[in-house]
Amino acid sequence: MQCNPSNHLNSIANAYEFSNQGTFYNYNGVDYYDSDPDVNYNFLVCDFGVINNATLRLYGDFDVRLLCGFAGFPHEIADFSEAYKQVKMENPTILTLKPNEEFKENFDESFKENPIVLKKPKCLFDYKTNQELFKPVVKEWIVETGKRF
Repeated sequence: MQCNPSNHLNSIANAYEFSNQGTFYNYNGVDYYDSDPDVNYNFLVCDFGVINNATLRLYGDFDVRLLCGFAGFPHEIADFSEAYKQVKMENPTILTLKPNEEFKENFDESFKENPIVLKKPKCLFDYKTNQELFKPVVKEWIVETGKRF
C-alpha cells in the first residue's frame, strides 16, 4: 500500500502493465493499493516514502518496521543515515544494496547496526534473488502451505 503522496505506484503499475482492478492494481497475484484497502488481508506492506513527521506517526504502529534505501554515494549515505536517526527508536530492520566500495568506510561508520545488504535484483519484482535474506525478517508471520512460488 502506498502511504505517501509520491504517486510512484501509478507509474510502476503502468510501466509493468499491472492489471487495473478499479480500486487497486494486481501483479502476479499481489494486490497494490494507493489508499486503505476495502478488504481484509493477513498483512499489509506500506511504503511511507520519505520519512517525515506525518509518516513517523504511522511508522511505529506496524509490527515489522523496515528502513529501505540505497546508500552507495556520500550524499545518499548521509540522507539514509538521517532517516535512520529519525526511526531508530522503532528498531527497524535496515535493508540496502551494497554500497560502492570506495565509500564503504563512510557507510560502515553510519550504520553500525549491521544492515541486511541485498543483492541487486534482476528487476523490481524479482522476489527470488533476496528471498533468503527476507525470510528471517518475517519468519514469525510465515504460514507454511503446500503452495510454493
